[in-house]
Amino acid sequence: MKGFFITGTGTGVGKTIVTIILGLYLKSKGYENTIALKPIESGCNKISNVLIPHDGSLLKEMLKQSESLDVITPIRYERPLSPFAASLIEGNAFDKDLLIKHINDISIRYDRLLIEGIGGLMVPLDNKYFVYNLIKDLTLPVIIIAQAGLGTINHTLMSVDFALRHGINVAGIIINNCCSDPSDESIASNPKIIRKLSPVPVIGDIPYLKSLDYIEFIKIINYIDNSIIKYL
Repeated sequence: MKGFFITGTGTGVGKTIVTIILGLYLKSKGYENTIALKPIESGCNKISNVLIPHDGSLLKEMLKQSESLDVITPIRYERPLSPFAASLIEGNAFDKDLLIKHINDISIRYDRLLIEGIGGLMVPLDNKYFVYNLIKDLTLPVIIIAQAGLGTINHTLMSVDFALRHGINVAGIIINNCCSDPSDESIASNPKIIRKLSPVPVIGDIPYLKSLDYIEFIKIINYIDNSIIKYL
């Protein structure tokens, strides 16, 4: 299995946006047979008694993926909670063995995988299994997505430290300006500080996207550092 696991310093840092950018980037580098998955998603919309994943749908649409949403996002919860909390309420227990088998089966058909996580490294999937455990079981290098604004230095360095201490191979950090705020002076300085303090490289500094448009995504792929190719 080759590719990346995309995790975040928390929820709402733009993992799906960056996963799309990474997918387009890999395709531009000749890795056409790449698939992006969001295996677990909470906060799905229920339409005609079917849960529709927003992030999974966006991956399918923007990367023009032929696979069904059942392949892209097999585990779905309606409530916008951690998978463990949502499963207790909705009665849909998380099965790690089934999920890992699902991902392994897909990896046979594709040369490269992008696996988008849910929240950050310590999000519980059940009472004994967290996102970082799934990363370790899949043995994929990790890209950590961080928000651009105030507070990100602490969250980013803590996430990197946690990952490294648990034996996770961190390919790098991508800083995503998902909530542009002209009054936040830290947006300009944070990438420089993180580069100085982090033991892993910053491999991307993504500017604010005004719209989720395919053309806009294509323009942004040049913000990804080519150094990540060595992990493929």
